[in-house]
Amino acid sequence: MRWQSNVKAAGLAIRAQQDRDTRTMQNRSPIAWNRVAELRDEIGDDEFAEVVELFLEEVDAMVAELSEAPEPELEERLHAIKGSALNLGFEGFAELCQLGESSAAAGRGGDVDRTSVATIYHMSREVFLAGLDGEADT
Repeated sequence: MRWQSNVKAAGLAIRAQQDRDTRTMQNRSPIAWNRVAELRDEIGDDEFAEVVELFLEEVDAMVAELSEAPEPELEERLHAIKGSALNLGFEGFAELCQLGESSAAAGRGGDVDRTSVATIYHMSREVFLAGLDGEADT
């Protein structure tokens, strides 16, 4: 009985941490604009546009598939999404993926709030695209 209480308490603590992290991400820019500028400088505007298009297509699909991913695949999928997100400056989203990846690696994939992962991605995506549009206007 005691171990069941500990497991339940650990699960509640993880969910509470995810809730706090989600609120924190909502109160700051989810995009590391310095990383975006660095990447654009490294590869040029044309290549950057292609990278953005490919990133959005791939991550849109990966996030959509995440809701149906079997628990044993969750760690690997979140790791792949996190890596893609970091490459394009989606730091807040990548942090949430890291939390989920760590939970899944510890055998607590059921504690990963997949809906929050998708929500934070879509919010980050909107901020990112608006920021790119804003750059075009200046």
